[in-house]
Order: sequence, then structure tokens, then C-alpha cells
Amino acid sequence: MDTLTYSMTLAQMISRAIEQSGKTKQQVAQASGIPWTTFCRRLDHPEKSFLTIPEVISICDALGLNFIGALSEVEQSVDGKQFKSEALAEGGE
Repeated sequence: MDTLTYSMTLAQMISRAIEQSGKTKQQVAQASGIPWTTFCRRLDHPEKSFLTIPEVISICDALGLNFIGALSEVEQSVDGKQFKSEALAEGGE
């Protein structure tokens, strides 16, 4: 397993989900309880600063995403498939 690829793909997926949500990064950081500088570092430099599982759960909660669905989406994307964030926003599979 290439953890760097997963980390970068997860950060990209979360960034796209934030854009689609209509919320700002700062709103999501605040709602998830992650300090602003940490939040930015994790999303902007995932090759150096990996998101933790509790952070991803909090971000998913703040965005109304299904945590397991988000991880599945990352797995599929790493395997060469497209993002399907609309389904995640609905708590999909």
C-alpha cells in the first residue's frame, strides 16, 4: 500500500467535497474542530502532513459525508476510478 498516494488522494477528495458543499475551508475547519493552520497543512501538503482518522471523521461529519463511503471513494480513485462525491454527500455507497 502506497500511503503517500492515499494521503494525497484523500486530501484532494476532501478539497473537492468542500468546494461542492458551498462552505469555505475555514468553516469546515471550525466545524470539525481542527485548528486552521493544521487543517490547511493537511489539505495543502498531504505529502508531508497526513490527515488522521479522527480528523477525517470530523471533516466528513462537518460536510455531511459518509466516512466509510469517503474511504471507499479514495480506494476506488487510487485504483483508477473517478470520484463520485455526489453519492457521498447523500451518505451513499
